[in-house]
Amino acid sequence: MKDRPGERCLFIGELCQSKSLLDRAGNVKPEQPWDLIRIMALWGTAWVMHREKEHRSGNPTPAPSPPPPPSALIAGLGGGSVSRALASLLPAGSRLDSVEIDSAVARAATDWMGYEPDGEYSCIHVADGRAFIRDAGASRRWYDLIYLDMFTGTGIAKQVTGTTFLKKAR
Repeated sequence: MKDRPGERCLFIGELCQSKSLLDRAGNVKPEQPWDLIRIMALWGTAWVMHREKEHRSGNPTPAPSPPPPPSALIAGLGGGSVSRALASLLPAGSRLDSVEIDSAVARAATDWMGYEPDGEYSCIHVADGRAFIRDAGASRRWYDLIYLDMFTGTGIAKQVTGTTFLKKAR
């Protein structure tokens, strides 16, 4: 962890893996960097369009009920920036699970980087992301969105870059 003027960085190895903006008093600001917000907004828009299309194609008879709130899984919590941004964009009642293999990184996200899961709709699971995704599928726990953010100290975890893993996650 290292504070710089206006930001706090969570380092994993030599890489600044996650950043949070700081106010003048050194507290984490609730806002996220705009680039991240734009990316998350595009995902949110894509999800809504997908769910509406899916819903419309199902039963065109009298006014269908709204689709259920979405569920999302972020494998690789890091500093929680993506989890915070996505939580701010999902509709009320949505479920957001964040999985982090390293308990020290999960604690840093909540203690130093400003991620505050509520435990009811958003929570952190300290587990291997690959195993968590495999077990979720085996127990028929489905997610509308799975975001892979699994980095090591040197780059993307190789175990999640192959087509075999991605097909199983699907």
